[in-house]
Amino acid sequence: MARSRPPSALVVLTAAAVALRLWVTWRYNLVHPDTAARLLGDEPGYDYLAWSLFEGRFFDWPGRTPVYPLFLAFSYLLFGHSYAVALYVQAVVGAAAVPLTFVLARRFTGARAALLAAAMIAFHGPLIMYTTRLYTETLYTVLTLCTALALTRAVSKSRARDFVTLGGMLGVLNLCRPTGALLPFFLPLVFPPGVGSWRRISLSAAAAAAMALVVLPWTVHNWRAHEAFIPFAPSVAVLWQGSPEFYHLWKNGRNLISIWERELNSDVNGGHDPFTVEGDRYFTRRALDSIRGEPGVYAKYSAMKAVYLWIGNPVIDWAGGVYGWNATRRWYSLPATVGIFYSRAAFPLLMLLAIARLRNRLTPLRPLLLFPAYFTVVHAITFAEVRYLEVLHPLLAVVIAAAADDAVRRRAASAASGAPVAALAETTS
Repeated sequence: MARSRPPSALVVLTAAAVALRLWVTWRYNLVHPDTAARLLGDEPGYDYLAWSLFEGRFFDWPGRTPVYPLFLAFSYLLFGHSYAVALYVQAVVGAAAVPLTFVLARRFTGARAALLAAAMIAFHGPLIMYTTRLYTETLYTVLTLCTALALTRAVSKSRARDFVTLGGMLGVLNLCRPTGALLPFFLPLVFPPGVGSWRRISLSAAAAAAMALVVLPWTVHNWRAHEAFIPFAPSVAVLWQGSPEFYHLWKNGRNLISIWERELNSDVNGGHDPFTVEGDRYFTRRALDSIRGEPGVYAKYSAMKAVYLWIGNPVIDWAGGVYGWNATRRWYSLPATVGIFYSRAAFPLLMLLAIARLRNRLTPLRPLLLFPAYFTVVHAITFAEVRYLEVLHPLLAVVIAAAADDAVRRRAASAASGAPVAALAETTS
């Protein structure tokens, strides 16, 4: 049977997503020199690892996982050591999230609702803006969608080979950013009813083993290069940033940037670099001491971080208070501000409404809901920034679109016959 062509509306949406991301990248490149002077935050580290490959040094710094530096190195190989061109490449890659969101949504809902989900991502302000930075967010979003597609297929088929494929995707995903390293342990929760416990555990174990095999060469490299067991990369003091000690610094008026300039700066903190094995262990010990000393503060702060992951953390994501429109406008253009509020206000609200709408019919959506639930727990325990959740917004868009489709179908069925319709069940795989 011949494969059906994608809807023309999806082609238009994807083209618009590519054009919009290239245009925003072009505007950014206009005002930033194509030199290292433009690099900020984590960008110098990624660039160093990528360009070092051309100078004969293979990941001699343990601070980052390899997938994103390899992505940059591929751009440098094709087009030279140009940051501007790398961003154009990233813009095109980022637009792939639009058709991938559509394909994922079609496993749970109809074509029109899938187009709605794709449109939400095509014009998603923060995901567009991430293409202008040499950060992992753009690539990680695409890899997350590929992993979610592998997960939904594996769960629906319950075949070992599909779970091995899923494990391979999880390995690549975690070598881009290791947040999902423990996801295989939660896979038994997403199987449909009727699958026995032993089969859930054995298939999840197959995925975990495949992930471990993908990660193993990198772990061996770290052992040989740095003489330490580093499955992915140092955590970069992420537990300390979620500890009561950090909480008190923030409540005393400090923001994340100032804390990085002092407490986490090895030049002024006694030589403890959180990007090294020794420095990471030092801050982890401090974090554990702080948590043991004030467990109540840690529990309170963790509950706050579970919310901040969705709406933005005042310590880094907001200027002048959460949902402060006027303060945000002082730092961002009107379109950028609208995009920020779309991401940090509209998306969480729409997700809550979708969950409420589908509260009795969420079983088919468990593979998608696993990601935000898992990420919320991980970042509540450690540190939360809204960008860590925005990479999952394509998955949330699918849930929101499924709820909208469910509402429309039920209303239409009720108007036609008065009979209830299980709309979410009337989907194509």
